[in-house]
Amino acid sequence: MPFTAGMQVGPYRILEPLGQGGMATVFKAYHAALDRYVAIKVLHPALLEDPNFLARFRREARVVAKLDHSNIVPIYDFNEHQGYPYLVMKYIKGETLKARMKHGPLSSEEIRTVVEAVGSALAYAHRQGVLHRDIKPSNVLLSQDGRIYLSDFGLARMAASGESTLSADMIMGTPQYIAPEQAMGKRNLDARTDIYSFGVMLYEMLVGRVPFLADTPYSIIHDHIYSPLPRPRDLNPRVSEAMERVLLKALAKAPEDRFVTVEEMLRAFRQAWESPTVPTTPPKGEETPRIPPPPQTTVPAPAEPTLPPGERPAAGTVTASPTPTRPEAPSPPRRRRRWWVALLALMGVGALCLLGVGLLGQAHPGRPTQGRPIRPTAPATPTSTETLDQGVSPQDTGANDLLQRIRANPTDPQPYLELALLQYRRHQPGRGETPLTRGINLCVQQQRPDLLLDYAFQFLDLGEPLPATRLLLAAGPLIPADQRGQWDDVFRQAAYWAAEDPNFEHFIPAGTLAKYDPPFSEVVQARYQLYNGDPARGYALLRRVLRDKGTMPEALLLDAEYAVLDARDPDLARRRLERLTSMSEAPGWVLDAAQEMLKMLPTPSP
Repeated sequence: MPFTAGMQVGPYRILEPLGQGGMATVFKAYHAALDRYVAIKVLHPALLEDPNFLARFRREARVVAKLDHSNIVPIYDFNEHQGYPYLVMKYIKGETLKARMKHGPLSSEEIRTVVEAVGSALAYAHRQGVLHRDIKPSNVLLSQDGRIYLSDFGLARMAASGESTLSADMIMGTPQYIAPEQAMGKRNLDARTDIYSFGVMLYEMLVGRVPFLADTPYSIIHDHIYSPLPRPRDLNPRVSEAMERVLLKALAKAPEDRFVTVEEMLRAFRQAWESPTVPTTPPKGEETPRIPPPPQTTVPAPAEPTLPPGERPAAGTVTASPTPTRPEAPSPPRRRRRWWVALLALMGVGALCLLGVGLLGQAHPGRPTQGRPIRPTAPATPTSTETLDQGVSPQDTGANDLLQRIRANPTDPQPYLELALLQYRRHQPGRGETPLTRGINLCVQQQRPDLLLDYAFQFLDLGEPLPATRLLLAAGPLIPADQRGQWDDVFRQAAYWAAEDPNFEHFIPAGTLAKYDPPFSEVVQARYQLYNGDPARGYALLRRVLRDKGTMPEALLLDAEYAVLDARDPDLARRRLERLTSMSEAPGWVLDAAQEMLKMLPTPSP
């Protein structure tokens, strides 16, 4: 980290770090002469590998600093300190739209206000010739005084060109919100690229989820490029036909089929919003949850991770249904080994007896030894549902039935796990963490690997690898070492994909995985750094693993993942992936991921 608390950077005194993302770290600082706090965003050292970066930084910073709009985070200054470029911007007390949506659905007025504010800021920037390139809820700031700001203009552009081995021509943008032409690495982007990302954010607020959900970022990007848009009214019938037309046009695959300008999109939104066919309240029996206001935090223009955790629901005049379902949209074929189905079907006989007869299978061929699972600690059995029912509507029969089961038998782990799964299905993981933790602890106390495995696989099928990893970690010590082969394979798969979640290191510290398998732990840490911290540090970790374990499939997959994101040399990425797909000893999920990444690459020239 180039800046530390207490350091004097020009006239600014660094107070504390506030956030870190794939391209920058944000600090709170104090300007004594002006007697005000500011947010300082320092660009990551990896970007300095590009000899032209500083010139591009100065050029783009001058352009962004000229943006003067009430809904754009103002840039006060830009400079360099000991060779590190940084931006100084207004310090905003509040939270991001992403954080707000973690607490529950938005009201009708909140949705309209966000759309008007972001649309106004975006339209103004486009008139000045500035594209954003990374519209998403984590770049929308909701201040305590009720104002809404759009942040991070120009940051993607600053890091989008040049010679850096980690950032040059990488696919800039967040997979859930990326436009097809941006995902394909095209350079002639215009306002319609931002309109697509803005449309995804609007889709999420109205429908209750982002359009495309998948197990990997590459699957999501593939769906943005090739898969039909899941119809909004199929997922939430309360979306009016007029509003659906707005979303379909904003999210057209071809830029020429979208709105030409943000102003045009806003006019269509207003007309659809005022349409009498849009209900202003949810249907009877589906009351919008009433939750306490979230605690206020102090948030600067954030440096959010490139790949955020699962998307949260939002609703208003078209409140998202309590349990949105995953669409049946076409997706790339994936092999799924359902070895656990037979195991779980027989678990009623007794988990330990089952495990003793070998239904978990043998060690994966080509992997001489298995990692040693970590035995988690198990706190005391919970006896209260006080924190479980917060924000649960009386009309929410699904959650209330599970809460009643918990009250009747607070030592039964299954309703806790079922409640956690229900909240994740509703894209409200914050409400699922407490029941998940309690359910895991009870399973460990009672030695119930059957439930831990069952729900781990359900979370994996839901596309939520982080809770699945936590469940699998807890199950590992309960499985005999000679029967741990396929557990090991699935655990490695879950942990690998979970590493892109910004909350990964909070729930699964690096030391925990290191006790299990040190080289694999470094691969997972490297992937976490790629998406949530310092890609250069992550790549150094990966190279160290490859020096010692040059044939580890997960390390080779991550090496190819870095090459795919660095779009300057698709042939290098293709060679790495083809080598990986030819390895018969590689796990099936690694081969599947490699095949999907190959689809992301441009067709090789003859």
